[in-house]
This record gives sequence, structure tokens and C-alpha cells, in this order.
Amino acid sequence: MDTVRAEEVDPSREVEREITRRGWAQRSIHAKTTSLIVLAALSGLAAGVLEPALGGHGWTLIMMTCVAVLVPLHIARRAISQPLERVLYEARHAWRTQRPTRNVDLPMNCDDEIDQLAQLVYQHTLEAYRHARAANHLRRTLDHRVEQATGLATRHLQQMAMRDPLTGLGNRRFLQDHLEGLVDSCRSSETDLICLAIDMDNFKPINDTLGHPAGDRLLKLLGELIRGNIRSDDLGIRTGGDEFLILMPGGDMRGASELASRLRQLFGQHVRTTLPRTLPAGLSIGLASLLHDQPSSGEALVQQADKRLYTAKHAGKGRVATHEQV
Repeated sequence: MDTVRAEEVDPSREVEREITRRGWAQRSIHAKTTSLIVLAALSGLAAGVLEPALGGHGWTLIMMTCVAVLVPLHIARRAISQPLERVLYEARHAWRTQRPTRNVDLPMNCDDEIDQLAQLVYQHTLEAYRHARAANHLRRTLDHRVEQATGLATRHLQQMAMRDPLTGLGNRRFLQDHLEGLVDSCRSSETDLICLAIDMDNFKPINDTLGHPAGDRLLKLLGELIRGNIRSDDLGIRTGGDEFLILMPGGDMRGASELASRLRQLFGQHVRTTLPRTLPAGLSIGLASLLHDQPSSGEALVQQADKRLYTAKHAGKGRVATHEQV
């Protein structure tokens, strides 16, 4: 065992083997092929010369001829055929798996044409893999950005579908999608939900006399007043025409009454300076409370606020009607 280990680590033998290996490895394929042909020819010649000296037996010639043929073939396979097969196998494997070849799996320890071919296969497969990874990363990035843009556009379209384009408030669809959920949330938290139903007084005569642009300006004004005076949790909605709603989750009747009075006052100040006195405009507002009125649904709450709105109109317009005035 000690002798074998000594031979394995003997520096002089390792240097000799490396010189012999590198000397053969540095030769080109043409030189190696020529050397093998010359070796086979010299072996055949030696067999012909030595055969009479060994007694002229036919079997001796046959054995020497076989040796002269098989030894060069074995060397050719080890030095040429097997390295080429490894290069071809690794190239096919890289193509199938889309993974780069490993240089340890290629015959890159020689300086001949096979070594150069192996290096080219390794470099090209590695470069192709890098390009493929970069392309995949770019595709994933683009897909993610397209998905984000699509989602943003979809959300924008949904918001547009639930917004009144003239006032920027929510529309009837917005009310339908959120009302019952808001009522359920307030009931579960035992908080009140105040509904203000707002209608513009004498809007039709103003619209007919001054034209639709003047009517649109009044509607925009009321929308701006609502957005500028409600709380961040409150919802302003234009249900159609000159009819508006304000939903105040967690509000109270006192705060809702103050808001209604403030809207009436601000709106009245504006129209007095912009409209003829012959066309007076104002706001009639009806209030309803989830806790006080105990409606069966969100729709019933809105209907209760509408009833009080018409009570305010019948009482002379420009008024605020609550359960205390009914």
C-alpha cells in the first residue's frame, strides 16, 4: 500500500507523464492521424520482418498484424473519436435542457482542434444561456408592466363607470354597489348612517331659460360644494338630474343638519350674485337616520330621506327637513 502511494505522488514520474501527455495533446488532429497511420505501417512492416525470424508460423504474423491494427485504432478512439463524441453529446444536452455546458464535462485539456471546438461549444452555449436568461427576465418584466398597466386601466375604467362625469361625484351605480354594504357595516359596528337627499329648487326654469350650460354650471357648483364640505369618510353622490345624496357613516343628526345648512347658505350666496332675481335657486334637503328611522335596508333609508326632501319642498322650498320637522 505504501509503495502504491509513493508511486502516485512521485514528482519525477508525474512530470514525465505530463510532458508525454502534453507532447501528444499539443499535436493537431492531422498530425495525430498521420502518426497513427505511420505507426500502423511500421507495425505491419515489423510484423513482416520479424515473422521469418520467429519461425515463419502463420499465427505469429496474424497476431502481430492484429496488434499493429488494434493499437492505432484504440489510440485513435481515445484521442479523437471519444473527445468528439463528448463535444457532440454536451452540445445536444445543452440544446435539450437550455442549460449551459460545464467546461469540466468537455475535453478542454488539449491544444488540438477538438480542444478549440470544445471551447467554442462552451462559450457559445454559455452566451446563449445568458441571452436566454436576459430575454426571460425582460419578458417577465414586460409581462409585469403590462399586467400593472392593464390593472390600472381596468380600475380607472371601473372608477369612471362609477363617477358622474359632470360633478366628479359617485353616480347611481356607485350608490347601488356600496349602499347595502355600508348599511351592514354601520349596523355591525352600532354606528349611525345619516343620509342627506338634496334637490335644487327651480332648476328646470333656470335650465329652460338660461340654457343647459348655465344649468351645468350650477350642477358643477353644487358638486364642488359637496366635495369641499363633507368629511373624508362621507360619500357624495349625484343620482341623476339635479338630485344628490350625501351618506355620512358614523355621523349624527346635528352634524348633518349643520352641513345641510352650510350647503344651502353657500349655494344661495353664489346664485344671488350670478342669476337674475327672477330666477331664484336654492336647495331643499331631507335627512334620514339609520339608528332613528330603523329602515329595513339601505334603499329604504334613501327613500325616507327623499320623503323628507319633498316635505321640505312642500313647506316652501329652501328648507332642511329632519324627523323633528315631520
